[in-house]
Amino acid sequence: MKFAKRTLEKYLILENDTRKKLWDYIQKKPHSVTEIKNHLGISYKGTIAHINKLEELGIVERERQKVPGGIVLVKPVKDAKKKFFSQLDSDFEKSKKISLLFFAEDTLKVIQR
Repeated sequence: MKFAKRTLEKYLILENDTRKKLWDYIQKKPHSVTEIKNHLGISYKGTIAHINKLEELGIVERERQKVPGGIVLVKPVKDAKKKFFSQLDSDFEKSKKISLLFFAEDTLKVIQR
């Protein structure tokens, strides 16, 4: 069940409105953290927290480079969304199998009583 919970948590990371805005904003071109912060209208610390979550999922990456507005560019990983949802589908399939095994195990215990 922990696996199913982690899979759901991964999906919910992208359900956050601020992260959706961030994701949409960096699609056309990479942006500095400062540009993203200004676009989202949130604190620098909050911006970094959202970037970290998306980075944990493997769908954005940071690149150190001197640019107007900062020295770190945030950009989508190539084919990130496709890879993420492919992995998510795989995780859900595994989760269903695990849940089915737990259900079968519990059913067997009841039958054996």
